[in-house]
Amino acid sequence: MNRHQIDHPSGQKLTVYEVPGPSDDAPTIILLHGLGASFLLNWKPVLASMARDYRILGVDHRGHSRGLDSKTCRFEDCADDVATAIDAMGIKSATLAGYSMGGAIALQVWKRHPGKVNGILLTATASSLTHLRTARYYLALPLLLLVSMFYALAREAYFLPRR
Repeated sequence: MNRHQIDHPSGQKLTVYEVPGPSDDAPTIILLHGLGASFLLNWKPVLASMARDYRILGVDHRGHSRGLDSKTCRFEDCADDVATAIDAMGIKSATLAGYSMGGAIALQVWKRHPGKVNGILLTATASSLTHLRTARYYLALPLLLLVSMFYALAREAYFLPRR
């Protein structure tokens, strides 16, 4: 696997992972990871088998692993990062495979840069992202569970009679 550092419009370096395919003209597939993960965490188990047929590229999204430092992680910005990687790696168009949040980013790449996408594979991705308020509640659930757990422990430790 090769790791390229390409110039990004932000002035930072965007890390692009590349697994060469079986030939120089092998079709390119770009693998996009899910929330809280990284390219390698989500996709490493399948890289060797996929490289028998495809040239594989991947990036870590903003705020994830080797991704760009950013105060925000908007799908649109991540999509533009993928388009920057496509251009920098000299690719005319690629198939995008997105897992979870990566699927939402793949859809944004297709929407914002349709000429760069020749196909999309979505795995564990919502069919609609119009209910972002609901998504925010789901993203807040782990925090709520953590707070509830600490509350329960504090109640157990301080409010129950000791024997």
